[in-house]
Amino acid sequence: MGTDLTGGVEFRLGGVGGPWELTDLSVDCIGRDYDAFGLFFGVRNYAGFAPIAAGRGLPDDASAELLDLINEPVYDRTFITAADLAAVDWNKKALTTDGRMHDYAYRDGQLVEVGKGFPGDRWQEVAGPDAPRDGRYFPEGTEWVVGERIYRVERLVQCDVLRHNSGLRELVASMLELGRSHGGQNVRLVVWFDQPAAADRHAGNRPVTGSPRQKVRVFVWPANRRVGDPPLTGSPRQSDRFGGRADGKSA
Repeated sequence: MGTDLTGGVEFRLGGVGGPWELTDLSVDCIGRDYDAFGLFFGVRNYAGFAPIAAGRGLPDDASAELLDLINEPVYDRTFITAADLAAVDWNKKALTTDGRMHDYAYRDGQLVEVGKGFPGDRWQEVAGPDAPRDGRYFPEGTEWVVGERIYRVERLVQCDVLRHNSGLRELVASMLELGRSHGGQNVRLVVWFDQPAAADRHAGNRPVTGSPRQKVRVFVWPANRRVGDPPLTGSPRQSDRFGGRADGKSA
């Protein structure tokens, strides 16, 4: 079952102590974006980001218009301010490798990312029948080749959250603009989710001790991705090859 976000953007004209008002900015533009949920709110944090505003709860002074949007059981209420967003280091890497395998395929002769998720049985035909379906168990850069598909273990950068979601970019830009006009602490995005965090059976799982036997090839991607860099495509620069264990030791 997927997790969805609801909420609204509020601001207060009078500053600290003044009443909050709901703006007409919609959060629908975020969509079901687990990378954004994880980075900002610590929900469905498969990417392994250090959450910016997890578990803050619903503000005690939330506007009546915002509270009217809550019409069913909701979970993980929290909020993030324009000041929080202004302070984000968008070039900071996630704390861990992404729990989801990044799925690549050839399109018109170019290797492009076509999705990311927890791979199915075909992946285990190459990785091994006992291989966990979680990228956090493997070193960054590990990959498996299954026919014309390639599964890679990658570590996201915080700017990846904005790069792949134009609606979220626009919402963040609008909040930052309001923050410049009214003060960063006087603009906030308040959200809640329709599923409890416990429904996320993957996020927060800890890798097992040791490394399973694998057939793997390890490559190194360019280390210093920055805001505005194009998505990674093509063939990575090979640094080493080994077989047997995912930690590079002989089997």
